[in-house]
Parts: sequence; structure tokens; C-alpha cells
Amino acid sequence: MLIVLTFFTTSSYAADFNYDAGDIEGDKTSSGITYTLNVSKGNLNTSYDFDSTNGVTSGGPTGIDISVSSGGVTGVVTYALDSIPTSNFTISMNGKLIPPSGGDGSQPTWSASGNAKAPFYIKSNQTNGAKEITVPAGTSVTYTAYEGDSSKNSNWTVIGAGSSQSKSNVASITFNRNFWGNIATWFTSNQSVTAPVPGVYNISASPIDDANKSDSGVMTVVGGEFKEHSSHAYGFDDYTNWSKSASDYYGAKTGKCTLPYASVRSGYQGRTQFELKPTPISENIGFESSTNR
Repeated sequence: MLIVLTFFTTSSYAADFNYDAGDIEGDKTSSGITYTLNVSKGNLNTSYDFDSTNGVTSGGPTGIDISVSSGGVTGVVTYALDSIPTSNFTISMNGKLIPPSGGDGSQPTWSASGNAKAPFYIKSNQTNGAKEITVPAGTSVTYTAYEGDSSKNSNWTVIGAGSSQSKSNVASITFNRNFWGNIATWFTSNQSVTAPVPGVYNISASPIDDANKSDSGVMTVVGGEFKEHSSHAYGFDDYTNWSKSASDYYGAKTGKCTLPYASVRSGYQGRTQFELKPTPISENIGFESSTNR
């Protein structure tokens, strides 16, 4: 007796398509860091369109923002400066593909993942760690470099006021409250930095063991200075940047004035112009005034 066995098959597209994006470096901004995972039909080695039906595609971690088109999917995860990741983590997405017309069986599925790297970054001690800050002259400011949640010895460069200074192999630099310093004497053995004159300063750092990584910030130091008005009716004294060695000030004065002010003879009227440097600035800076000095 001859027995014939016949096997029937049906068309099916249930096999998974997978994509490993490898390491993903975050895109740092002044307010935080953003990680992006992209996957296309080419990454999956398929011609099937992505199913863009609402709710079909999902992913992680919590808070991932996913956009889907027929040709690809993008997942974006953003962290603010006060919640930057302290260790590597996985970004993942998954969903369904649309098989060619006429196919039967379950829709094929896809998945994609990547290893998001904990970043190297710098933070200031101002405004919840903001890297781009605006402060009144004389403010004590510290910038610190981190990798994950640990401070990281780094090589620093500060450029501003027509000069550039560097400091190597330290985790942080501090601009102290000495308003009368200059950029040439900023970097000392105790890592302190005398506060710069008003202006814009670009601050950058790289970890000592990987010069390919870096992060940067901008510190805008705002000062106020009185200038003599053209219609001023009496002698004008501008003590804003006064020092006792200046030839145009009275030799009897000693020390240095830390508050800008103008003086006029009792019973007379005076007029001045109060000018900001640099100008314009994008944030409000408060200046206190007094008539008893």
C-alpha cells in the first residue's frame, strides 16, 4: 500500500524583525539632555510598512515620545538638568508591520533597542544646575563636571574678556567673590577663580581620560556703572572701578569701592546715566539704590 502524505502551508508574516542600534549618546542642551532612537525599514531589512495605527507602537523608558510613519519610527527621551541619568539605560520600541495586500496570518512584529550612555556634563551651582547663567558681578559661581552621578576630574577652559585660561585635572572651578580680580589670575592651586569683570564667558570641559567627550556653558556676568550725563551741573565722581592708584582720583582715599555710586555737593543737583555691561541681557538683574551713601 502506498501512503501519500501531503503538507499544506499557508502564507504567514508572524516572524519578528529586530534592530540593535548599539550605543546612543545623548544630545546635551542648556536645559538637559535628549536621547533619540530611530528605526527604519532598512534597519529591519524589510519592505513592509510600519503600522502607524494609534496605540500599536509602544516603548520605554517611561516618558518616551514616539512618532510613527509608514517608513520609520522615532523615539525621543528627554531629561532635565536635575534628573540627568546617572547610569546607562536601555531605550526600546516595538510594534507591528503591515504585510503586502493579500497576505494572511498575523501581522509581523518588529522591535528596536539601544544602549543610552550616561553622559559627561557640567553643572553650575546656580538655577538648579543650569549651564547657561546670568549673574550680577561679584556672585560666587562654581561649575562642576560629572560623569553619571559622580564628579569627574576634567580639563577646563574659560574664554572671555579678550583672554583664555585653562585648568587641568580638577572636578570643579569656582569664581569667587573678589570683584576686583582679572582673568589672568583666575586659576590657582585651590581651584578658585577670581570673579571676572562684566561680560560673556564661554566655559568648556573634557574628562581627563577621554578628550572626545566635552560639555560647555555660558556665564554672563552683569555689572552696573554710572556715567556722567552731558547736562550734569557739578563735579562727578564715578567710583565704580576706583582704585587708590588711579591718577584721576584723590590720593586721600584708600581701599577699593565695591558699590558703584555718584556723589554731588550738598544742595546741588546731579545727573548720571546708569549703564549695564554687557547689554542687552535676557534676564532681570536687580540693583539696589540708596540715598544715604
